[in-house]
Amino acid sequence: MPEHPKYPAPPGLSERAQALWSAVVPAQAISAGRRALVEEALRSLDRADEMREAVDHDGALTTNATTGMVHVHPCCKIEREARQAFARLWTTMHLEWSRADAGRL
Repeated sequence: MPEHPKYPAPPGLSERAQALWSAVVPAQAISAGRRALVEEALRSLDRADEMREAVDHDGALTTNATTGMVHVHPCCKIEREARQAFARLWTTMHLEWSRADAGRL
């Protein structure tokens, strides 16, 4: 979907986030407050995706070099919190997925 000329996607968003911005902002987030919430939600989604890439690269478990203890990768917690923030903001703005748009769930 092409970017709306009046509401360009904020700099620094991933391609995925930019596509969501372009799909949502012109129709459902015209006010400055809603655009700010959409931006924050999309930055949370990008953060979650970055953490997922780190976990995919390093593995879900890490070993402490000093003690040899095995721990859950710290990025797992950050990813979970970022996805929760995205979902909370998206739901607060009533931007849930539409069956008409996505077909049957």
